[in-house]
Amino acid sequence: MLNVFKSYTSLLEVIIGVWAFIKETFNLKLYVSIIFITSTFVLINEVFGLYDYIIRHYYWSPMKAVSFFAIDFSAYILCCLSVHKFTEHKAFLKERQFWLISIGIFVFIAIYRCSYLKGFVRNFQLQGDVFHYLSRLINYVDSLVVIFVPLIVFYFLYDKRYLTNFYGLRKQGVDFKPYIWMLGLMSIVIFFASAQDSFLQYYPEVKKTHYIEVAQQLGISQYATLAIYEVLYMSAFIVVEVIYRGVLIFTMFRFLGKYAVYPMICVYCLLHFGKPLNELISSFFGGFVLGVLAFKGKNIYGGIAIHMGIALLMEIFVFIRLLE
Repeated sequence: MLNVFKSYTSLLEVIIGVWAFIKETFNLKLYVSIIFITSTFVLINEVFGLYDYIIRHYYWSPMKAVSFFAIDFSAYILCCLSVHKFTEHKAFLKERQFWLISIGIFVFIAIYRCSYLKGFVRNFQLQGDVFHYLSRLINYVDSLVVIFVPLIVFYFLYDKRYLTNFYGLRKQGVDFKPYIWMLGLMSIVIFFASAQDSFLQYYPEVKKTHYIEVAQQLGISQYATLAIYEVLYMSAFIVVEVIYRGVLIFTMFRFLGKYAVYPMICVYCLLHFGKPLNELISSFFGGFVLGVLAFKGKNIYGGIAIHMGIALLMEIFVFIRLLE
């Protein structure tokens, strides 16, 4: 069971806490290995268009889930092998539970990334903008169902004996002040990043839903279709934090110890395939910081808040740029 707990109340304490974690776990060979593995997968994706190929050829096919599982699981296991090679954690590779839990986690991550439930919309023979809009909404509902239902079952049947809360969803000791400071600093970076062509082409996410056209076709306010989408879009970050900062750290802690943070940041970076390259690269470092804060504080509420805040700022700043 995790017995580390630290509540951060200032940005300075966050910086000191992250630096302390780096000193506690510093291992140059491990760092180089994790960076090399992550960089290799990123390079393959950027050079050969791996993510685009999967989306283009397997969008409605089970091969989409198989492909995502193969990529994520192989990257994760390679990072775990690095932890085994370069740290004192040697026994986990021989433990049956490690393999069963790891495989189970990445099976559900693969299903979560595919969102097959939105194919249900096709049964209503909807066309055009309305179909596209509802598909995007169901994508987020699907994520909540696919992840939380199995996790609740797994938690009460197995993980509850090891964890003191549901994968970091605990209110005790949560202080949002340092995260507000972090978000304030990030807002400056996001503002300048929003001027780049890659960001303007990808964001805001809501523009991909044709929400204005949908509102006109349904005879409702465009602000209603906008608000509905953004609320469900924000819910996606609860799922992300529960999986990557919750399950992959707190569940895997008993096998990898505090080094569970490092394989997590690799697969978290891979989750950003298909997004602008600078966002993909920054997710590696952002995932590390949020992972450390989750591990030290034993909660993920701060991570959820900052993740939602960053996503919302991306939407707002690009909207402003497009209006100029």
